[in-house]
Amino acid sequence: MVSLHARAGLSSPLGARRSALYVSVLSPPTREHTSRRSTRGPRFQIGMPDVTCSRCGQTRSGFERAPFPGQIGARVVQEICQQCWSDWLKQQTMLINHYGLNVLDPQARAFLTNNMTAFLFKSGMGEDVDTSKKGTIQW
Repeated sequence: MVSLHARAGLSSPLGARRSALYVSVLSPPTREHTSRRSTRGPRFQIGMPDVTCSRCGQTRSGFERAPFPGQIGARVVQEICQQCWSDWLKQQTMLINHYGLNVLDPQARAFLTNNMTAFLFKSGMGEDVDTSKKGTIQW
Protein backbone atom coordinates (compact mmCIF):
# COMPACT_ATOMS: atom_id res chain seq x y z
CA MET A 1 0.00 0.00 0.00
CA VAL A 2 1.35 3.41 -0.97
CA SER A 3 0.12 6.73 0.33
CA LEU A 4 0.89 10.10 -1.22
CA HIS A 5 1.35 13.26 0.79
CA ALA A 6 1.60 16.70 -0.79
CA ARG A 7 3.28 19.54 1.08
CA ALA A 8 3.57 23.16 0.05
CA GLY A 9 6.25 25.35 1.52
CA LEU A 10 8.22 28.52 1.01
CA SER A 11 11.40 27.91 -0.92
CA SER A 12 12.85 31.43 -1.05
CA PRO A 13 12.84 34.56 1.06
CA LEU A 14 10.74 36.31 -1.60
CA GLY A 15 7.79 34.09 -0.87
CA ALA A 16 7.71 31.91 -4.01
CA ARG A 17 5.81 28.73 -3.32
CA ARG A 18 6.78 25.29 -4.39
CA SER A 19 5.11 22.01 -3.61
CA ALA A 20 6.78 18.74 -2.86
CA LEU A 21 5.37 15.28 -3.22
CA TYR A 22 6.34 12.68 -0.62
CA VAL A 23 5.73 8.98 -1.05
CA SER A 24 5.63 6.73 1.97
CA VAL A 25 5.48 2.99 1.64
CA LEU A 26 3.30 1.30 4.24
CA SER A 27 4.26 -2.23 3.27
CA PRO A 28 6.79 -4.34 5.19
CA PRO A 29 10.46 -3.86 4.22
CA THR A 30 11.71 -5.78 1.23
CA ARG A 31 14.39 -8.47 1.37
CA GLU A 32 17.15 -6.06 0.37
CA HIS A 33 16.33 -3.74 3.29
CA THR A 34 16.40 -6.54 5.85
CA SER A 35 19.65 -8.01 4.53
CA ARG A 36 21.41 -4.64 4.78
CA ARG A 37 20.15 -4.11 8.31
CA SER A 38 21.18 -7.58 9.49
CA THR A 39 24.87 -6.93 8.71
CA ARG A 40 24.97 -4.11 11.25
CA GLY A 41 24.41 -6.36 14.22
CA PRO A 42 22.17 -5.71 17.21
CA ARG A 43 21.25 -2.14 18.06
CA PHE A 44 21.73 -2.60 21.79
CA GLN A 45 24.23 -4.44 23.94
CA ILE A 46 23.07 -7.15 26.27
CA GLY A 47 26.06 -6.79 28.59
CA MET A 48 29.70 -5.86 28.72
CA PRO A 49 32.33 -8.47 29.56
CA ASP A 50 33.38 -8.59 33.19
CA VAL A 51 36.97 -7.80 34.07
CA THR A 52 38.91 -8.06 37.32
CA CYS A 53 40.20 -4.52 37.61
CA SER A 54 43.89 -4.12 38.38
CA ARG A 55 43.23 -0.71 39.96
CA CYS A 56 40.36 -1.44 42.38
CA GLY A 57 40.64 -5.24 42.52
CA GLN A 58 36.90 -5.80 41.97
CA THR A 59 35.19 -7.71 39.17
CA ARG A 60 33.05 -5.24 37.26
CA SER A 61 31.90 -4.56 33.72
CA GLY A 62 34.69 -3.83 31.27
CA PHE A 63 34.82 -2.42 27.77
CA GLU A 64 33.80 -3.84 24.43
CA ARG A 65 36.08 -1.39 22.59
CA ALA A 66 39.18 0.43 23.73
CA PRO A 67 38.38 3.90 25.11
CA PHE A 68 41.94 5.04 24.26
CA PRO A 69 44.04 4.27 21.16
CA GLY A 70 47.13 2.09 20.99
CA GLN A 71 48.66 -0.30 23.48
CA ILE A 72 47.38 1.64 26.45
CA GLY A 73 43.81 1.27 25.16
CA ALA A 74 44.26 -2.48 24.72
CA ARG A 75 45.60 -2.69 28.26
CA VAL A 76 42.63 -0.69 29.57
CA VAL A 77 40.22 -3.17 27.93
CA GLN A 78 42.01 -6.12 29.57
CA GLU A 79 42.66 -4.69 33.04
CA ILE A 80 40.40 -1.71 33.90
CA CYS A 81 36.70 -1.55 34.79
CA GLN A 82 34.35 1.18 33.58
CA GLN A 83 34.05 2.71 37.06
CA CYS A 84 37.82 3.25 37.34
CA TRP A 85 37.87 4.69 33.81
CA SER A 86 35.11 7.09 34.87
CA ASP A 87 37.23 8.07 37.89
CA TRP A 88 40.15 8.73 35.54
CA LEU A 89 38.02 10.98 33.32
CA LYS A 90 37.10 13.07 36.37
CA GLN A 91 40.77 13.26 37.40
CA GLN A 92 41.76 14.19 33.84
CA THR A 93 39.20 17.00 33.81
CA MET A 94 40.60 18.32 37.10
CA LEU A 95 44.15 18.25 35.70
CA ILE A 96 43.15 20.03 32.48
CA ASN A 97 41.24 22.72 34.34
CA HIS A 98 43.77 23.20 37.12
CA TYR A 99 46.82 23.52 34.91
CA GLY A 100 44.98 25.21 32.04
CA LEU A 101 46.19 22.56 29.60
CA ASN A 102 45.67 22.87 25.88
CA VAL A 103 44.84 19.31 24.82
CA LEU A 104 46.07 20.05 21.29
CA ASP A 105 49.59 20.61 22.66
CA PRO A 106 51.75 17.45 22.40
CA GLN A 107 53.42 18.18 25.77
CA ALA A 108 50.05 18.45 27.47
CA ARG A 109 48.89 15.18 25.87
CA ALA A 110 52.08 13.45 27.03
CA PHE A 111 51.51 14.87 30.52
CA LEU A 112 47.94 13.50 30.55
CA THR A 113 49.01 10.12 29.16
CA ASN A 114 51.68 9.75 31.85
CA ASN A 115 49.17 10.67 34.52
CA MET A 116 46.64 8.23 33.05
CA THR A 117 49.05 5.29 33.24
CA ALA A 118 50.05 6.29 36.78
CA PHE A 119 46.39 6.64 37.83
CA LEU A 120 45.02 3.49 36.21
CA PHE A 121 47.93 1.08 36.45
CA LYS A 122 49.65 2.50 39.53
CA SER A 123 52.89 2.88 37.62
CA GLY A 124 55.08 5.95 37.62
CA MET A 125 54.45 9.19 39.40
CA GLY A 126 50.99 10.71 39.07
CA GLU A 127 50.31 14.39 39.43
CA ASP A 128 47.86 15.39 42.14
CA VAL A 129 46.00 18.64 41.82
CA ASP A 130 47.96 21.04 43.99
CA THR A 131 46.03 24.25 44.57
CA SER A 132 49.16 26.15 45.62
CA LYS A 133 50.49 26.17 42.02
CA LYS A 134 47.81 28.69 40.97
CA GLY A 135 47.00 27.24 37.53
CA THR A 136 50.50 27.08 36.05
CA ILE A 137 52.72 24.18 35.16
CA GLN A 138 56.45 24.15 34.53
CA TRP A 139 57.54 21.93 31.64
